[in-house]
Amino acid sequence: MARKEIVKRIPGGKTLKVELELKGSKIEKVVFSGDFFAYPPEIFEELEKSLRNVDIEEVEERIRKYNEKIILLGLSLEDIVSAIRELLEKD
Repeated sequence: MARKEIVKRIPGGKTLKVELELKGSKIEKVVFSGDFFAYPPEIFEELEKSLRNVDIEEVEERIRKYNEKIILLGLSLEDIVSAIRELLEKD
């Protein structure tokens, strides 16, 4: 199992940390943290859980499904997608 993490500074000054555990091309676990706000918080936890055992090719589509379900202050779902993309491109 491979573990990866990235910390990104989002325009506007907020920080996003993404921690991934990968098994092959599947995400075993993902944790998002930082100094942003998500409402309702339980939907943000649901988003993390929905990415478990998902092939990395499907991650962006899964995240974008939450566009109408969650309100983020300090970052966007596209910021999360971008951070994951960057993280997966790192060796």
